[in-house]
Amino acid sequence: MKRALLGFAAVQWLASLAVQVWARRPLGYDEAQYADAARDWVAGREPQLFYLSPGMNPIGAIGLALGSDERAMRIVPALLALVLAFAVWQLARRTTDEVTATWTVSLLATARQFSQHGADLLSDLPAAACLVAATFVIAGELERERGPRWRFVLVAPLAAAAIYLRYGSCIPLAVLGVAALAFGWRSFARRRAPVVVAALAFVALLVPHAITAIRLTGSPLGILVAGSTVPYGGVGLVTYVTANPSAYYGWLLPPVLVAGVVAIGWVRDRARALLWMTAIGDIAVVGLVTHARARYIVFGLVLLAILGVDLIRRAIATRSPRVQRAFGAGALAVLAAVSIRNVPAALRAARYADRSSAPTLAAAAAIRADAGDSPCIVFGYYDSELEWHTHCVTVLVLDPAELARKRVYAVRDAIPNPEEPDLDAFPGKHALVLDAPGVRVIRLDP
Repeated sequence: MKRALLGFAAVQWLASLAVQVWARRPLGYDEAQYADAARDWVAGREPQLFYLSPGMNPIGAIGLALGSDERAMRIVPALLALVLAFAVWQLARRTTDEVTATWTVSLLATARQFSQHGADLLSDLPAAACLVAATFVIAGELERERGPRWRFVLVAPLAAAAIYLRYGSCIPLAVLGVAALAFGWRSFARRRAPVVVAALAFVALLVPHAITAIRLTGSPLGILVAGSTVPYGGVGLVTYVTANPSAYYGWLLPPVLVAGVVAIGWVRDRARALLWMTAIGDIAVVGLVTHARARYIVFGLVLLAILGVDLIRRAIATRSPRVQRAFGAGALAVLAAVSIRNVPAALRAARYADRSSAPTLAAAAAIRADAGDSPCIVFGYYDSELEWHTHCVTVLVLDPAELARKRVYAVRDAIPNPEEPDLDAFPGKHALVLDAPGVRVIRLDP
């Protein structure tokens, strides 16, 4: 039964990610930022957005080498999503048992973040994989009578990798560190050397980031500050709690998350207490300091999922064998049904993205056809998708001398953007390159 359930979970993940890659959904705004940064990195240019985490550059570069289309750019992210699933399975197996671990991974495969966005070229899932792996190492050392083993030092490279993949990982890492000290200080005090070495190694691994931050911003924390977004304090947390749960997290995950929240009442060991405190702290702090995106709190969600599945299994274990078998069969059927339903949902999302991106793609095609291989500039508000498809550079302030050196274009949507520069006040000739539904492309000539 264990092998069959594990095989079922593996099929869920593989099929879901394969569909997402095959659907060839256009790169979204944030995905295109990482793709643009990877192209700059390969070309040896400074990235336009210096606050993007550099750990994503090699991931994007592999996609460029594989062909640079939407499918190629999502192959490595899909593989890293499988790494996250394996890391969650290992952590759940260490803190609960193998059956709970497999049910958890199977459940997560149906969640919206994984079934529709698991293969996206974004930093959240790769960084979450590193965070889960670091938690796996810490959880194994909390209750050792002789203190932590030297394998605890592995936390340092895993934590540093999470930072380089996503600068926002500093928040869950801080929460994880506080929770680890709260529940593991007795063990750590018995043998301090591995903990001290891990801390020193982590600091040493962040020295390159600090040097880059000082060079670009004048402060070792400058990049983290520049990349932070705090529109309204607490608005993210309110959304996480009050948003339509099925639309935000999927059909099956929300009740399990609730079970994970209340599971603290039945937790009697430090490892699961670590998961609970880290999950609640991650979701709360991230929700207080950023706007709401489910992908921002993937780490906290998977920890709560582990605890929720564990609590439900413990409750069912008190029932008769017949009830247990019936519940297991029913849960398996529901997971299979939702997984099958998620396939057309992912394809519909891809087609909707096609329609939404049509004006941008039409504008990009017109610019490439008109510019040929000449260097080009898009004069206007930054649009990462447009920059990705045109290979142009986007600027808000244009030196008129650039008109003689490069092809300069302006793209105007059907709905005017108040932040766009005023073209009428700009000297030179305006040649219409494209006038299509929802978008106009104008070339600025000397």
